Amino acid sequence: MLTQLEMARIQNDVIRRLGTDRATEASKPAHPPTPNPLGFDGVDILPSGKYRARIRYCSALTGTDCRLTLGAHESAEQAGYAYAIAHLRLWGSASRFA
Repeated sequence: MLTQLEMARIQNDVIRRLGTDRATEASKPAHPPTPNPLGFDGVDILPSGKYRARIRYCSALTGTDCRLTLGAHESAEQAGYAYAIAHLRLWGSASRFA
């Protein structure tokens, strides 16, 4: 757990590196989150009628945004389960599914 002093040091470092305007912009979400109409994170429906599970993450090695398709499934529940397992594998105990 970070102390208040450590958090302030990190915030000041970010502001120093990005500038005040960019740091403020970076701290806000790009757009407000909208709930998935299917009821499961990372799940969308394909034209074939199957449900696709995908997860996005930032590669620690390259710093690029990556999308990993977890497969096409017969039901939204199966695709949601695949997403939850992938989320646990990527983030471990920090996952919201832990």
